[in-house]
Amino acid sequence: MSFPLFKGEMLGQLVPQHSSKTKQSRIFATAYNNVARRHHEVMTGGGTVTLGGIKVPIMTGLAQSIFSFNRISQFKKFNFFSQLAPVVYSYWMGQVIVGPLGIVNVTYPGLLVGPAIPETDSFSTWLNMLCAVLAAHMMTLAGTYTNFYTKKTHPWSGAMLLPCPIK
Repeated sequence: MSFPLFKGEMLGQLVPQHSSKTKQSRIFATAYNNVARRHHEVMTGGGTVTLGGIKVPIMTGLAQSIFSFNRISQFKKFNFFSQLAPVVYSYWMGQVIVGPLGIVNVTYPGLLVGPAIPETDSFSTWLNMLCAVLAAHMMTLAGTYTNFYTKKTHPWSGAMLLPCPIK
């Protein structure tokens, strides 16, 4: 699976987790791009995400604003996943997956919904919940698949993205 590698990237670079919101944002955006690139699309014959590198700086800026707001906010209860949703949507909107058999254009960035995370000192609890929500989110992506050989376009679902441990 790709998500244990995602957790390893996050844990290896984010401890202590509150040292720098800029660093935390960059690490999250890069790790998310890596986990998306480790997924292979079935219909395209093993296609991978192509615009990930362009989307990382956008994700970094959006995530930094969320992490900074949460750090200075007086609100103790908030749903981190509803805050994170626009960051993840910005990554997938307009994303292209290219493989030897065809191309996928992501037209719907999916639905990112998760539970409110109770206050905890355990970074691994937060990370486990994040991985579960992100894995479920990828299955809600939608778009169109065009076969290079038949030139026909078909509906596409993020459920066609299969995790792979190789980057």
